Amino acid sequence: MLDRRFPAHLFRGALLFIAAVLSPTVLRAQQNLLIDPARSDVHFTLGDVLHTVHGTFHVQQGEIAFNSATGQASGSIVVDALSGQSGCWARSMRSTYR
Repeated sequence: MLDRRFPAHLFRGALLFIAAVLSPTVLRAQQNLLIDPARSDVHFTLGDVLHTVHGTFHVQQGEIAFNSATGQASGSIVVDALSGQSGCWARSMRSTYR
């Protein structure tokens, strides 16, 4: 009598083949990330001879596109320039333009 079951090594090989064929498709998927302005700020640090300046800007809008297959990313983040805070009133954009 002949054994009609599918051999295990062929089954594993078929699974590996399917995974190899499908993985580039999955990896090519581009992910787009939208930035929530209500929950996002840009924090910065600037080194100076006398001290280090830390500050923030509020985000107005932003979107980042990331391609996991190539590792490339692109996008933009728009900040409100007048929202800049650095802990020093003299450096504030608002003090300059008021």
